[in-house]
Amino acid sequence: MAIFKVKITNDYEQEQNKLKKGMEVEVFTGLPTATIYGGAEIKKSLERKYSIQVNGTGWNTETTLNIEKLDENNLTNLELELQYIKSEKEKIVKAQLFDEFGNIRDYEKEILHKMRNLKTTNKMDKETYTSINNEIIENIKSTHRWQEDEGFIADGIINFDKYINSPIKTMVILAESYGYHTCEVTSIELQNEKDILGIENSSVKTPRAISALLWFLFESIKNNRKVEQEEFHDWKKVNKENSKILNNILTSISYINVKKASKDTDENESTRLSYNEIVEAVTRNRVVLEKQIQTINPELIIVASEAVKNGVVDTKLLGEGIESSEWYKIYRNTKGQKVFFVKHPSYLTDWSYDETYETFEILFNEFNTNK
Repeated sequence: MAIFKVKITNDYEQEQNKLKKGMEVEVFTGLPTATIYGGAEIKKSLERKYSIQVNGTGWNTETTLNIEKLDENNLTNLELELQYIKSEKEKIVKAQLFDEFGNIRDYEKEILHKMRNLKTTNKMDKETYTSINNEIIENIKSTHRWQEDEGFIADGIINFDKYINSPIKTMVILAESYGYHTCEVTSIELQNEKDILGIENSSVKTPRAISALLWFLFESIKNNRKVEQEEFHDWKKVNKENSKILNNILTSISYINVKKASKDTDENESTRLSYNEIVEAVTRNRVVLEKQIQTINPELIIVASEAVKNGVVDTKLLGEGIESSEWYKIYRNTKGQKVFFVKHPSYLTDWSYDETYETFEILFNEFNTNK
C-alpha cells in the first residue's frame, strides 16, 4: 500500500471534478509499487476519486499518466497516507470486508511506527532551541523601543521538556500579552514558577480556555479514548485544583504573540490593540514569527482572533497550502502542520462549556487514530 503522485497529461472534466493537464494529484492504492499492474490500480483509484474516465492503459507514458511514489521517509507524506488509510478503513467497514480491515489496520500501525521514529529523530535538543530563542529575543530588542516605552514577554516554548514530550506539539498564536508594558523583558518560561499568564486570575479568559480545550485533547490522546465533558465539567471555576490542571497543560505548549511588545499606558488606559494594529504587527514581525514557527516546529497551530487569523493568512506566515481561513476548520500546510482557527476566548458564547467541548471534538476527530 502506498500513495502515488500522479501528473495529469490530459484535460478531464466531469461535473464538479476538474483535472487540467499538468496538475499533480495524489491517490492511494493497495499496491506498494508502480508496476504495470500497480499503474492499472492507480488509474482505477484516480477514476474513482475524481469520477472520470482516464484514457489509455498502462502507466508512466505521455498518453496516460506520469506516476511517482511519494517518499515514505517524509513525515508530511506519512501523515497524508494515514488520512487515506482512515478513508479506506471506513469503506471497508461499510462493506464488511473484515479480512481486508485487518490488513489495512496492520499497515496503519506500520505507518504510525514510522511516524513516531521520524518525530524522535527530528526532535530538537534543548541547547539548540535556547540558542536560537536567545537570537530571536535579541532581534526583538533591536527592533522595539523596549527600554523607552515598551516591554514584552519573550514568548515561545514555556517548558521545553514538557513540550517535546507532549501528546501533540502545539503552538497557540495570539495578538499581544496585554499589560506587560513596563520597560523590561519577561520570559514566558517564568510561567513554570509564577502565574504570569493569569491562569489563576478570574478576569483573564484566554490561557484558561485554551488550556481547557487542550486538556480534553491531550487526555484523550494519552488515554486512547474520547474524554467525556463531565470529566472536567467545571474548568471555568478558579480554584487551586483546576489551576494546577490547566497550568500543567499550559506549560506543555508554545505560546506566541504577533505583537511582541505592549505599549506604555497609564493605569486607567487599556493596552488592547485595534484590528489594524494587530494585522500590521504580523507584517512588522514576520521574520521573527517565521523563525519562531520554524524553530518550535509544532504539529498543531491554533490561531485565536480574527485579526491574527487574517494577518497570518494574508502574509502566508503559516506556509503554503493555507488559502482560506474558515472558523473551526482544520487546514494542513505543505509542511504537514495542522492549522486551526478559533475565535478569541473573549467571545464567551464560543467558549462556553458546551462550545469548548464541541471544539475539542473537531480536534479529536482529526487526531484520533482509532477511527
